[in-house]
Amino acid sequence: MPENIFSPKMKGKSKSQLKAIMDSKDYVPEARQAAQWALESWGKSPVKKGESVYEDFLNSLECPNEHADGKNYQEFLKVELDNKSILKLAEKVFLKLQWTIIQLEEKVVMAARRDSAKKHEEMIGFLVSPKDEMIVYSQTWDAPRFRKKSHRNYQTVKLAIHVFHEIMKSKRT
Repeated sequence: MPENIFSPKMKGKSKSQLKAIMDSKDYVPEARQAAQWALESWGKSPVKKGESVYEDFLNSLECPNEHADGKNYQEFLKVELDNKSILKLAEKVFLKLQWTIIQLEEKVVMAARRDSAKKHEEMIGFLVSPKDEMIVYSQTWDAPRFRKKSHRNYQTVKLAIHVFHEIMKSKRT
């Protein structure tokens, strides 16, 4: 991706913020150009084979705030299922997305997305809390491509939840 002096400032901004910068006359042309480049590459992190079906879904996500930008991201969900059913569905999510399951226990299922060098890039987990809530989280490990701000953890959690609901719906029909 091309860069200029303003490019680092554009990383981590939402699509709507980037569009506003591009449309504003208050910014110098180089800043508007950096916003355009950032918008063109926004959300285009490498898509793994199982995720390719969901590429449009991933690219449609807006990062809600700067807290979704870090090395960790999690969401809590209330699901009207027992622990065993939640974890079986979570396992199916990982299989469908072709993420490698690295832990399967009574209250947790964890998987890893791997890069082409077969090293872990990030860890994704479904946990069942004592309050019968499901926690979906993503944690980036020290992969070079994720040292800069990235929305990947946010996207990973949203994708896992989306596929979880998709599988739940298909079970009902």
